[in-house]
Amino acid sequence: MTAKRTVGAAYRLAANGYDLQGFGVTIRLSPGTASDPKVYESFVTTQGCVGQAGFGSVVITGDAPNSPNVVIDGGGGDAIQLGAGTAGGPQLTVTSLTIRSPNASGVVAYGNGTGATVSQVAFDGDFAGAHIKCAHGAEIGAQGLILIKGNSVLSHVLAETNGRFVADNHVTLAFENASGTKWTLAGWCCTNASMYLGGMTFINKERATGLRWMALQSGLVLTGNGPGFLPGTIEGTASSGAQYS
Repeated sequence: MTAKRTVGAAYRLAANGYDLQGFGVTIRLSPGTASDPKVYESFVTTQGCVGQAGFGSVVITGDAPNSPNVVIDGGGGDAIQLGAGTAGGPQLTVTSLTIRSPNASGVVAYGNGTGATVSQVAFDGDFAGAHIKCAHGAEIGAQGLILIKGNSVLSHVLAETNGRFVADNHVTLAFENASGTKWTLAGWCCTNASMYLGGMTFINKERATGLRWMALQSGLVLTGNGPGFLPGTIEGTASSGAQYS
């Protein structure tokens, strides 16, 4: 009887009602079904939780890994947006659900001290922005199986202005749509920021089309695997002091 209707209301309760003292808190989203999923509105916050200890101490979770039964839909904006400009704070893990954002980006983090871990998540449908975006010193990491079920007009991951994205050998990127996923700008786009992508594995990699990566203005895209490693049909480009390796 005390459940909250929105992700934001549950998070505000955790942020304002408790000192976590290094312990964790889980916000569990009630599921629908695969044919009739429970859809939650976008979640935006600039507020961190008192006493939290890193990204894993606040968890927003759905029903099961990559669950189609639980959806966070950005509607007209980003589905999940953390922090604001250079004043960071919120840190959390998003797991076991589906994210939609037809008019903007999926998971977005801004500001030093702000960040997220995206684990066992599906990005469903076409996105007007990036699936994942980090900027102004924020950090986002990926874990587990990440499903791509549509196109990204901007990029799969966008890191800019000292943002940092990390995906290691615990990450598998899978493409479910049979017609091909279009990276309109680039799968991974890095501007004055850094990306560490070594050890990732891919399923149905051949379904991704477009530019694999783009690095600008001293950006660093590090895979340790050389050209052709990332999904796409066109090799990436580096300019203005940027590097790919």
